[in-house]
Amino acid sequence: MSVIDDVAKGASGGIVTTADLEVIDGRQCDHFNVVENSDGWYPEKWAIWLQRKDVPLPCKFVVSGSTGLTRDVQISEFSWKPHPTLTYVQV
Repeated sequence: MSVIDDVAKGASGGIVTTADLEVIDGRQCDHFNVVENSDGWYPEKWAIWLQRKDVPLPCKFVVSGSTGLTRDVQISEFSWKPHPTLTYVQV
């Protein structure tokens, strides 16, 4: 998850490129591609979508990597409720 924070701050150690604006679950999200260890044998790649708001919360990310023998992919989508109403139950 730290790579998302790095992208949001513009401080990634990898190569960051921007892609098109996409609508995910009704939210406008900026799409970024991040590659770390691009010169190595097994680069790690992320596709990250950050909500276009004052606080760029993640909309979605796709992580892919390889050890040479396998290729792993993880896809996660997020929905946020920034100011939830919490109900406390006393036990």
